[in-house]
Amino acid sequence: MHADTIVTPVLLEGVKIIGDWYRSSSNIYLQSIFNLTGFSERNNGRPIYYTPPLSLTSTIPYPSHDNLSIFEDNKKKVLSDINTYFNGLSESYLSSLNSNQLLYLLEKFGGNIPFKEDGIDAVYDIYKIKAARHLIKWNQENLGHQGVLFVNIDISGIQTFIYNIISRGALKNLRARSFFIELLTCHIIRQILDVFHLHSVNVLMDGGGSIYIISSCPPNYQELLYEEISYKLNKWLLENLGGKLYSVFSGITCSNNELDMNLSGLFTKLNNQTFTNKRSKYKTLIEMGHFPFVNDIDPAYPDCQICHRDDPGAGIRQIGETDAYVCNICYQLINIGNRIPTANYIYSSPVFTQGCLQIQDDYYLLANELREDLICLWLFNREDNDFVLRIKKGARPVMNNQYTTRNCDLQDSIRININEKMNILIKECSSASDNEQKRLIEEEIDSLRDGSMASVEYLAESSDGAKLVGALRMDADNVGKLIHEGFYGEDSLTKVSSFSRNINYFFKSHLMTLCENKTNRILSFRKETMKRRNIQVIYAGGDDLFLVGAWSDVAELAVDLGNTFRDYTCGNLDIGLSGGLTLHHPQFPISKMAEETKLALSAAKENKLPCYMCRKNWLGCPLYDGGECLRKDSLALFFTSHMASFKRNIEDKQYLQKYQHESVRLKLAVKWKLYDSSKEEIVNEVDDCVVKPLAAFVAGQGKLGKGFFQNALSLLNIWYDEGVLYLPGIVWMLQKFRNELRRMSIHADSQVSLLEMYLHLNDKERFATLHLPLWWSILLGKGEKTNDYKINGREAL
Repeated sequence: MHADTIVTPVLLEGVKIIGDWYRSSSNIYLQSIFNLTGFSERNNGRPIYYTPPLSLTSTIPYPSHDNLSIFEDNKKKVLSDINTYFNGLSESYLSSLNSNQLLYLLEKFGGNIPFKEDGIDAVYDIYKIKAARHLIKWNQENLGHQGVLFVNIDISGIQTFIYNIISRGALKNLRARSFFIELLTCHIIRQILDVFHLHSVNVLMDGGGSIYIISSCPPNYQELLYEEISYKLNKWLLENLGGKLYSVFSGITCSNNELDMNLSGLFTKLNNQTFTNKRSKYKTLIEMGHFPFVNDIDPAYPDCQICHRDDPGAGIRQIGETDAYVCNICYQLINIGNRIPTANYIYSSPVFTQGCLQIQDDYYLLANELREDLICLWLFNREDNDFVLRIKKGARPVMNNQYTTRNCDLQDSIRININEKMNILIKECSSASDNEQKRLIEEEIDSLRDGSMASVEYLAESSDGAKLVGALRMDADNVGKLIHEGFYGEDSLTKVSSFSRNINYFFKSHLMTLCENKTNRILSFRKETMKRRNIQVIYAGGDDLFLVGAWSDVAELAVDLGNTFRDYTCGNLDIGLSGGLTLHHPQFPISKMAEETKLALSAAKENKLPCYMCRKNWLGCPLYDGGECLRKDSLALFFTSHMASFKRNIEDKQYLQKYQHESVRLKLAVKWKLYDSSKEEIVNEVDDCVVKPLAAFVAGQGKLGKGFFQNALSLLNIWYDEGVLYLPGIVWMLQKFRNELRRMSIHADSQVSLLEMYLHLNDKERFATLHLPLWWSILLGKGEKTNDYKINGREAL
């Protein structure tokens, strides 16, 4: 019997319960999973947050603890959509759907409503796990499988693979390489589901190159998992990618009861096995003599112009009649680069054609139209109400809503320049006699079309103030620890499922809302509020992201992401988000930007403080590490290697007191959530040390000379370097500002007091971060007037 047939009755039952709940008068709502997760002591006075009963879209469902009256309106709106577009989830309608359509509806409408009155588990997680167990039981009874197999697949080398490119056409190539990782993950899951007779419901977690699957256990599971799948896949990856990617397969057996009684122990055992397997990379290939330490054939020449591979397995090929050479994988990625933003379907193709990606013996074709002559394997999740009808039998929806800024999305002045440049290039192309020159011109013309991704240069031109590119890397903190041992009460598969999918939603779906600026929780210094941001999301999934764009947009987004993540996770102290932002000239290679943001992210994650001792049994806290608290939850803004070196030099010269982690004279990162034990409250350093001073500086920018903040920064550098606060210089600057305002007949006292509060501080810890809002203000002031900027929708002055 096919796996679809076995799970369908369970999924059908779950979707019926969803319809019943929305039609009922129940005012019992689902507790946020982030309310049920953490390491701090649960305080009886801590409010319980509930998730609004919204359907799954890119709109962010902010949990609430005090404003539940709007939940009833949410419920009525979803019920109206169900009745209008989904036939009220009637039995006749549901009986016509296949298992993947039912699973889609179960997730769309059942992810934010409670299964029981305790409000702990969502209907979706309950019935997904129930369907998985039902299939496991059927396999045990009918296929001779024994017990349960808990599988983890971890794809290593992702960073090296994605960012190992040159700068020409970098954005398109990076997006294509990021997509390849997503497709490889889908390919691996597809293989395991087929070989072990499973369904999508058996995938417990999937994101960021890490997959967890629960399965029944065939007697020959080791042969199937390690030889049939792992060995063949890694052999192909070695031959076709030169070892840049490697998939680590791990599996442990357990009983049905152990999944309920010892889930944390199973995670620990499985992750220990993964850790060991990672350190024996290609062991099986080496033992079988299929790992070539020395190639019999000389390196290829010329090498790939994109990734610089020159090994014999690269399959170097010439592009047409030109002098350009690329390897086989890069050639495929080039061809799908422009297809990804508009693709709706991924088909299985019997032969390799234009727009295909090959993984092992499978050809995957990207297309934006429905084709009846090919088997649809996956389709990109869209928010339209007809999407469920496009889910054919066997096809599985996947999230890949990567935010893209196209040329047609840029401001009018830049689009005029693009059109003028295109007209010039068209004339040059028609008169070009050299084939290589003509190819390069045609490639550049194609990159300037309305539907093409906006280049780094045009993103920089879209910036407010300085025309620079911002690169941002972010990563949720301690997610593994939270999943393995961070749930209040008993661990359960449903809690693991809920936690992982809600984290995944934030990075893969809700990020879209923030990039499009479709939210009222926005920090903005824009002239035009609620304007979509000029950003290219290169990678987002699991618990991390990497993006580039206009520096002013990226900087705003970095702050918005942290504040939004805090609200989305109920202000939970133990669930953090760290990020690193760097600024670059548009000609700077993106691969180097990625390296710099990695250093910036490390600086944010190193922003640890002495243990807060926020729980009674603090010695047993998983976040306690030799006197330090492993909570990071920090943002390193405008990071440079020079500033990091400058900070190290300061600390080398300065005597640090016992138990002091770092000098308080200069800080590179600030925290979104900092527990103040003296006040027993959580402080937002990003808001206090960056946003509020920046608002004051921007408000004064239109009345100040451009040298004011440069002088302030110079005085600040004296403090950083020598530990001396040059008060006469600050007093002179402020008095000069006061006199200038009076000369302009502007009331000065309140404005000067505001600036004085941030430039004339006694709080050394806050002074250590003053360079961040000063730099932001200076960058905004470069190249244009800034007195018409708005702050949170209000006039700056």
